Amino acid sequence: MANKRTVPILAGLTLSWMVLTVLSLLDIFPHYPHSIAGWALLIALAPPVYLIAECIGSWIFSKEHGMRVSGTNFSILRIIVGTLVMAIVMAVVLWIANALMR
Repeated sequence: MANKRTVPILAGLTLSWMVLTVLSLLDIFPHYPHSIAGWALLIALAPPVYLIAECIGSWIFSKEHGMRVSGTNFSILRIIVGTLVMAIVMAVVLWIANALMR
């Protein structure tokens, strides 16, 4: 039996999962799943993949890693390196998504 604390936690987790799934669906628009298996994979895998991508982005654009590229607080080199790395990560994610959509 669920207690008073469990229900709000589960509701919050469910809502968060739904929001991340919708955000992921917006990211891949207009390429959406055409089968039940595709939708199931999207619902199951989109939130973890979204969170992993956010963590990678935060890690790459962190001050510690940015200072290794350039010693100044604002640097075009830091922006270029971060953008290139994120473009590579995004290409891998899109390649995997494309493979799953077939």
